[in-house]
Amino acid sequence: MKTLTPDAAPTGLRFVLGLRRIAVMLLVAVPMALLISIDSETRAATWLARSVIIGTGALVAFGLAESWPARLPRWLGRWVFQLLALAVAIPIAAYAAYWITTGGDPAFAANPKRFVGFGQLTVAGVFFGLWLALGAMIRQRDARAHAQTLAFERERRELEHQAIEARTQLLRSQIQPHFLFNTLANIQALVEAGSPHAPRVLASLIAYLKAAVPQLDETVSTLGREVELARAYLELMRMRMPDRLRFALDVDPSVLAPTSAQAQEPLKRMVESIKSGAIGRFIPFDPYGEPVQFA
Repeated sequence: MKTLTPDAAPTGLRFVLGLRRIAVMLLVAVPMALLISIDSETRAATWLARSVIIGTGALVAFGLAESWPARLPRWLGRWVFQLLALAVAIPIAAYAAYWITTGGDPAFAANPKRFVGFGQLTVAGVFFGLWLALGAMIRQRDARAHAQTLAFERERRELEHQAIEARTQLLRSQIQPHFLFNTLANIQALVEAGSPHAPRVLASLIAYLKAAVPQLDETVSTLGREVELARAYLELMRMRMPDRLRFALDVDPSVLAPTSAQAQEPLKRMVESIKSGAIGRFIPFDPYGEPVQFA
């Protein structure tokens, strides 16, 4: 039995800096920068650059903590490690943002207002970053659970299909030889008795074999072939008990056209039940029984 795995997802930098994550980061970073810049002497573009740098650092830290290191101590959950990585990365990214936008050492000691801005960005980044991270982890957990459910459902349907095919092959292997030998014995008895029905029964048997033999080595059949096989089988059974069995196969030609195997499967199983001994089970071979019509 194969291992169930969800569909392959992006990995590496493509996953860490995915378009959706970048969009969410910008959706938070841009308004936050604009709000802080209202009462600040620093230009809004500078605050925007700092917010984007902090958001990018937070994304990288969160994404890397998802898969690295491969193993964590048993007492440390992966989600806890991700939140810790995020909380540590944001102040570092904030300091780097100030270093880049000020052209070197931000000199917080000599510029108290700059230090206040640094604190505002750091606190806001940690607050919003942790909440966004928790939401992202919940969505990821739900997505993985949904993907696993779909994988199990696909596997269940595949196993059901294989079980049906196995039962069908088993019925064919068990019933067809028995049916063939009985029919040959009946033909022999008709020939020995000089019955005029012997050639017609033999012709029906030949028609059935022409329909059945080409399918023995095939794993996939069409509904049209299955209907023809059922028709030949019923005709042969009618010849064996002409006074008891009447049948009519009225099949819409549109359903006999080549379509997907999945669409034809319910009808094929119905036809298969006819071939696999339904006549023998429900209509005992009794020449004095009541007539039965099969339509």
